[in-house]
Amino acid sequence: MLSIMSGASSRKPAWEDKFRRPASAELMAGITDTTLAQVVVEARGLLSGLAGMAETVAWQGLPWRWAFIYRHPATEPVAWAYLIPDPTRPQIAVPLHAPSIESLGVKRFKRYVREGIARGRPVGETLWTSWDVMSKSQLEEVTELLVRKFKLTIAPGPDEE
Repeated sequence: MLSIMSGASSRKPAWEDKFRRPASAELMAGITDTTLAQVVVEARGLLSGLAGMAETVAWQGLPWRWAFIYRHPATEPVAWAYLIPDPTRPQIAVPLHAPSIESLGVKRFKRYVREGIARGRPVGETLWTSWDVMSKSQLEEVTELLVRKFKLTIAPGPDEE
């Protein structure tokens, strides 16, 4: 009887509960470490701030669980990026079109990003890459990739078309 009455306190954290779609605020509330929460807020702002980008929350299965998914009409049906709000280890996952990876200028990225690309998993013509973003400096390094990918795939300049 006690277990029934304490059901509310034994509820899974929003990030893990597959059967209940959490609001964005609930996912953010699950990140109790102030530094990690600030990094995730900044990452969401960056990704949502890209022209035409739409943020949704969807269940992605294990190990990502509930994630913020960023889509752009120019890259449908594939999501442009994923932000995984793991309360202890937030991550950004970026699917890269394998044939166009070299045009990103991989050699100019910092080591952290280059290593993430090197350990990416190929599925068809998509290379699935991901990075932990547990500090502002890690986010800044991944941001460089995000900005280059955006310029290459969505908003090419006159000399890149």
